[in-house]
Amino acid sequence: MALPKITFTIGNGNLGRLGAEIRKTPGLILTGNTVSDGATIGKAYQIFSLQDAIELGITKEGDNAFAYRHIADFYNQTGSGAPLWFMLVSDATTLVQMADYAGNIAPVLIGAAQGEIRVLGLVKKSTGSATATDGVDIDTKEAVIKLQELGREICPTQ
Repeated sequence: MALPKITFTIGNGNLGRLGAEIRKTPGLILTGNTVSDGATIGKAYQIFSLQDAIELGITKEGDNAFAYRHIADFYNQTGSGAPLWFMLVSDATTLVQMADYAGNIAPVLIGAAQGEIRVLGLVKKSTGSATATDGVDIDTKEAVIKLQELGREICPTQ
């Protein structure tokens, strides 16, 4: 005998709300370059399609191909219309620097979004060999600690 199809949706006080009302808006901090008359390193941008990114100079070819690939992957999953906040950083920027609450990267992006960002991704283009401990890059391990601190500062327990 076939089992009935049952779907469980676990929520947090959102019973009866439309999906668009409870969307978790993502933010991405990724390696890229300033574009003349376009995106600038260290500035937060909100876009709603891959075309919006292209209009900011994030293109498939050239200096921002890495950022393009990750933004394109996002919109391949969500489709146009989904909000995405992003910020470009130089390839010299570490994951720790991206995540540091006392710095001017993640806090600036989150602040520009005025609390909308609920999922934050850090994406760094590799520029050489990584130093690993227990199979994990040290920068990644230390960034996790910074992200925990960032989370505590932005969403303190009550």
